[in-house]
Amino acid sequence: MLGFWYTYIGYINLATTILVPLGVLLHYMRKADRHPPVARGLSADAAAFWQLSARRVVARGRWASGCALTLALPFIYMQNALYIEESKWITYLGPLVVVTAIIIVFLCRPAAHRVGNGDLARQVDLNQRTVWSFGRRWWFVGTLSAAAMLVLSLVAAGLASSPDENGDFTQLSVDVGSASAATELIGWYYGVPIMVAATALALAALGALWLNARTPLAVTAGERAIDVWLRNRSTRAVVALSGGALILTLAYVWSQIGGAASLGFEDGATGIKVGTPIAALSVPLIVSGQLLKGLGYALIALPFLTRSPRLTFAAPVGPRAETLPAEEPSNGAAGVTHVDSVASVERP
Repeated sequence: MLGFWYTYIGYINLATTILVPLGVLLHYMRKADRHPPVARGLSADAAAFWQLSARRVVARGRWASGCALTLALPFIYMQNALYIEESKWITYLGPLVVVTAIIIVFLCRPAAHRVGNGDLARQVDLNQRTVWSFGRRWWFVGTLSAAAMLVLSLVAAGLASSPDENGDFTQLSVDVGSASAATELIGWYYGVPIMVAATALALAALGALWLNARTPLAVTAGERAIDVWLRNRSTRAVVALSGGALILTLAYVWSQIGGAASLGFEDGATGIKVGTPIAALSVPLIVSGQLLKGLGYALIALPFLTRSPRLTFAAPVGPRAETLPAEEPSNGAAGVTHVDSVASVERP
């Protein structure tokens, strides 16, 4: 009965740590999406193309996030069953492997690509674009910082680990005089595969960002504004998923190291209580791991909650300009057209 309540309270704490950062992230995401660009001088075909592209970008992010959240449910259960050998591998490698596969399947494609009909000089794209071109700088800094902290934590844990009875570096040993004690630590045995999986995730994310940036931008100024806006949204989905997986793995690593750091025993000969050299980091690591766990899940859920954009297409003309619905384009008459994307999600 006590174990049931312990597990139940653990789920409540996890839900709380997810909802708080999710609310903050959702607020800033909705604020950034509140005013999409206005495209001027577009034909009806061009307007329909960009509206469809916007709907597809949102749909891909939703499918990717939804699949990741569905496959993340076993991780939420397994975190309370780390004494099972299989659950350790699922917890440590699951988020990285799942998000890597999802990015390859759903997000390794350009946001949109439309070839214009202008002259050659207008179609030559001389802008230098890299994988960092579409997105805010702090998106990439935050993700790279999480990756760096994950690698440093794994290397530190590996250096502090010692071999167990099977020769695997999975334990932390403390020896004082004739007394000794050992506890499980995420050493090289788990750390090396985690770093390999993190490297695979980084390559998949960089590949998706490269494909998103490599295609030439749209020709006209109106189309280019929408093109850049959509590429930013596609980049945000990739960074949110990859960053969420890295932070979630870092949370499990810190929680495990914090638990191992709390090891303590009493020397029977001297009566002295002895702890690990990193005993002071036990509580901060456990608390930080719990907070990061919520942030990781919140980032993975963020693309699923993206609203379908309401693009605006304007083509001002003379004093007799009139407003036309998107379904009834007219030659020579134009105004401001608001096209709402369909609420249903289509598989890309």
